[in-house]
Parts: sequence; C-alpha cells; structure tokens
Amino acid sequence: MVNRTVLAHLLLTGLSRQHLACSADELAEPWQAPVKGRRHAARGGVPRRAEGTGTRHQLVFVDQLMTTLVQVPHELPHSVLGLLFGVDRSTVNR
Repeated sequence: MVNRTVLAHLLLTGLSRQHLACSADELAEPWQAPVKGRRHAARGGVPRRAEGTGTRHQLVFVDQLMTTLVQVPHELPHSVLGLLFGVDRSTVNR
C-alpha cells in the first residue's frame, strides 16, 4: 500500500490536503445516512449486534473518496487502485 500522504497529494487528487479534509468532513454524513438506511431496511429493524461489531470495510470513507478522486481524472483501472490502496480490486469503489 502506498503512503496516504502520497495518495492525498494535489497532483493525484486535484485537491489540496486542506480542501480534501474539508470535503471529507462535508460528505461523510450524507454518504453514511443512506448506507445506514439501507442496512436498517435490509435487517428489518434495529441492529441486533453492538455498534462496531460485524464486517469491517476494507476501505474507510476517506479512502473510498480518495480512490474516486484518483481514479476519475487519471482513469486508472481498479487493479491499480487496489494495489495503491492495499485491497483487492473487487473492493475498490463499492
């Protein structure tokens, strides 16, 4: 996996680190709300497990945002993004 500092560089993402951080803060809640809603609907109610248990995403929200910011302007294949972010290519941008 490539260092996050390198992956967050202006040349790769098109955003300064400060703007990337602000964008991540601004987008996190709107992104997580529908995900939680879909999970609630799929379960048919409230979670049956304690918060924080269960399957872990291989890429956290900020990493998912960065894969999109790197992939779109550079048109990198998912296999390359998987290599850069240290995950299998099938888990990139799910």
